Amino acid sequence: MSSNPQIYKMNIDPLKELVPVIQLSRQPMVLAAHPSLGVASLAELIALAKQQPGLRYATGTGVGAQHMVAQWFASIAGIKLEQVPYRGGAPALNDLIGGHIPLSVNNVPEAKAQIDAGAVRPLGVTTAMRSPVLPNVPTVAESGLPGYDTGLWWGVVAPAGLPAAVKAKLEKDVADAVKSPAVAQRLLGLGATPIGSTSQEFSALIRAEYDKWGPVIKAAGIRGE
Repeated sequence: MSSNPQIYKMNIDPLKELVPVIQLSRQPMVLAAHPSLGVASLAELIALAKQQPGLRYATGTGVGAQHMVAQWFASIAGIKLEQVPYRGGAPALNDLIGGHIPLSVNNVPEAKAQIDAGAVRPLGVTTAMRSPVLPNVPTVAESGLPGYDTGLWWGVVAPAGLPAAVKAKLEKDVADAVKSPAVAQRLLGLGATPIGSTSQEFSALIRAEYDKWGPVIKAAGIRGE
């Protein structure tokens, strides 16, 4: 809803034809490096990238959140990184583990086991707050790039024109579920932070994300097929 309308030719306008009901959760991504790259922090990565422009990084898709996250990071850090797209997060991570590529942007759950095993080195998580799954990994913002805050989010939307009473019930029932111990614990286990926001807050988030990613997409020349 926030990025695809600016990347692909779509036959709908999701900002007009869908109504936000509630945000369910948010999950950071993690920028990780192979130990052989010889960097232990984002500051060291930035310094190296300024000496070696075009360091390659793996993503699980060609066009998507991981690519935009990396390009935004590179833009505000003043460096050049080269994307190598894979068909899925697992093969991207496997090539990072094998040292075939020096950097990767991954979802936290898929990278956690390899981080814990020391096979890959986490440099920073993308949200403003540290991940409860990787509490010892600093955020990009606290690593010297203040204001950097992004991640994957999930929510419930419905067709525009949904009756107000139905929307209100959906919002309340889903919020109750998200706040329940069982669902909240399950989300945390997946590396996601439960949110359960109001429809107004979710709507504001989508608009803010749309406005944030527009300049990044344009500057990086990101286009969908």
